Amino acid sequence: HFTNGLVSFNDLVIKGKVGTYAFTADTLNDSDGTHDDWAITQATDTFQLWAAPATHYVLTSTQPTGNVINDATFSMVAEARDDSDNLDLTYTENGTITLTSGPGTLRGTGVLGSPASVTAAFVAGVKTFPGLYVRGIETSDQPYQLQIAGNRAPPNASTAMGTAYTDMFDIKQGAVSYLTVEDQPTVGENRHVLDPFTVA
Repeated sequence: HFTNGLVSFNDLVIKGKVGTYAFTADTLNDSDGTHDDWAITQATDTFQLWAAPATHYVLTSTQPTGNVINDATFSMVAEARDDSDNLDLTYTENGTITLTSGPGTLRGTGVLGSPASVTAAFVAGVKTFPGLYVRGIETSDQPYQLQIAGNRAPPNASTAMGTAYTDMFDIKQGAVSYLTVEDQPTVGENRHVLDPFTVA
């Protein structure tokens, strides 16, 4: 209710997409027996709604899916978004990609450690991880999957971001790119038959 011609609205919260917003205020005066009902409407100035601090990761369409050729490189693009799925342009924390399923290993640009992973900092809420590939075997019952995980920005740096996962995908044998020699002989005697070995 108005008091002395004033009314205040406190603790309003907007949860929605980033963009331009405005409020509209209106009031209705009831008939006093002499004058009919009448209304007053007034719009506020527009204002911009920004993203809240990011709470989870989202992988864009540039991710491995379906059938992936063994050792074929791909890129992954991740975005840091708030709970309304807005891109947080202030997010600059590290994200880490790992292989979470499948009998193979993650390799490629920046991949280190065991188990293998690649870690890099986001820029304006977005990070591209280029030159990645998975080396594995074809299997029908153990599909492959990658994930990206990390933490929120300060002051909530100890809280984990919502993890994003790729779709499940299969590894398919590609064109032969290298040879391996197995059980090769270590010594031999002149003019004698060498021990057998295998080239794969």
